Amino acid sequence: MLAGGFDYQGGSGISVTTTDIYNAAGNTWAPGPPLQVPRALAGGARLSDGRFLVVGGIGRFSARAENTAELYDPASRRWSLAALLPGTRIGATVTPLREGGALVVGGSRPPGAGVFVASASPSPPGPPGLATDVRTAPAPGAGPALPLAGR
Repeated sequence: MLAGGFDYQGGSGISVTTTDIYNAAGNTWAPGPPLQVPRALAGGARLSDGRFLVVGGIGRFSARAENTAELYDPASRRWSLAALLPGTRIGATVTPLREGGALVVGGSRPPGAGVFVASASPSPPGPPGLATDVRTAPAPGAGPALPLAGR
């Protein structure tokens, strides 16, 4: 799955909603359904339940960083908005957790705002989304990012 990116037509980058899905059996790419929010430099990963999570990135016309997240359900071939991140992120990594959900780590905020270092955002049972139980750590002297206990 490729989701979002920049379109450099006319010399300036515009974030897009385009997605492409890879078929390993046929070694082919096919257009997928569009994201709900244009984004580039977003983080993403396939979750243990088969859904794909994409978070943050740079919004349309590179005007702002995003704090939005979306989940792709391959069964319905649709994107749905998930809970908002506690802050904006550009270029964060997303690591799926065995118990479900994902660990979103790192990335940067807009220039001059510092670096967002660590948070855990497990998906709750039921409707797609991110839990509101989110932990963050400041950049200076922050330890390793760990999943929340019991998740």
